[in-house]
Amino acid sequence: MSRKENCLFSGLIASLSLALDLEENRKLYHAWRVALLSWPISKIICPREAGIIFYGALLHDIGAIGMDDHIVHKAVHGTTDAIEIRRHPQRGAAIIKIIPELKHAARYILEHHEMWNGSGYPKGLKGNEISLGAQIIAAADLFDVILRRVGKIPLEGMLNKIRSYVSSYISEEIFGVLLQVLTTDFYNQLQSDQGLEEAMKEVLKKVPPPSEKLNDTTSTTSALAAVIDAKHQYTAGHSERVALYALNIGSEMGLNLNEMEKLQRAGLLHDLGKIGVPRSILDKPGGLTKEEFGIIKKHPQGTIDILSMIDVFNDIAYIAGGHHERVDGQGYPYGLYRDEIPLMGRILAVADAFDAITSNRPYQPTRNKEEAFRILQKNCGSQFDKKVVEAALEGLKDVDLI
Repeated sequence: MSRKENCLFSGLIASLSLALDLEENRKLYHAWRVALLSWPISKIICPREAGIIFYGALLHDIGAIGMDDHIVHKAVHGTTDAIEIRRHPQRGAAIIKIIPELKHAARYILEHHEMWNGSGYPKGLKGNEISLGAQIIAAADLFDVILRRVGKIPLEGMLNKIRSYVSSYISEEIFGVLLQVLTTDFYNQLQSDQGLEEAMKEVLKKVPPPSEKLNDTTSTTSALAAVIDAKHQYTAGHSERVALYALNIGSEMGLNLNEMEKLQRAGLLHDLGKIGVPRSILDKPGGLTKEEFGIIKKHPQGTIDILSMIDVFNDIAYIAGGHHERVDGQGYPYGLYRDEIPLMGRILAVADAFDAITSNRPYQPTRNKEEAFRILQKNCGSQFDKKVVEAALEGLKDVDLI
């Protein structure tokens, strides 16, 4: 596989991981910290598995997607007995299998809450019954939880805190390697948002591909879009359809191949920031409160912030995040006016609306293609760009609604 494909793949996984740790537009960096600590430990203990363990660490809590409160808060406060929490390893392992290249990480995700003394979950595995990758992720996860509980303390104090969990939560071997890699400089870097971002950029350049037969990045992006849409029942397939509709519109408008590739990627990832919105709001059948709608309105900014942090996605961040801007300047997140909105962002706005209108949603009846076209035309010049709508009427007239 090419270096470019590997960079895109690693960027995709890092982006998804950060989206999982987005809390009302605040980045928690839990999974990034776990992955960045797992990486050097893995390189010492099992270097051939270091890459797949790194990816597993990035997505270790993916099974907790959509909980009303982030799972790390529950871990910090010791409230981890709820059925939904104890099921998140199994759910995460099932979700990760959507991405074929990461299927070997599923076991690590399944077992990352097993404990060395057998008191963990979901299976109560003990000692070396637990996969080495899961043991490493568990130790790094423990580090982050302790850090959040005690705050910034000297490294020696942190190591003493972790040492108290040896033989119960983690093994002597894992702790011994942790002592090697957790230098003062690295420890300080893990406590800084800027340090974490810099460290992640460096590791993403070095991490090996999860498979030499990595599928093309379009299929991987589609798989991640499926993960994004799987958060709640009403949007299954939404991102894939938005990308498809956007490509039909873009083709009608004469976009070149490079622009079409950007548009497809932006369409597939446009709702990345929505992962940080609780399912209770997304699935609410009735009207939203002002506060709830305010949370929903933050998701395009979340998409922009996440994609902007990954070098290979800088060029699509504002396209993907522009799908709720309006040409009359009344949209969000920035209230851009007419041509201030990137053309491909204006295309996504129409594609996104077309799918929302023709899909089953809790707050509206499903409508057919002709009704959708009438709504798009009615909102020309206010919500939507007139030329984009004209292209949509032509480019989408023969599409099959899924």
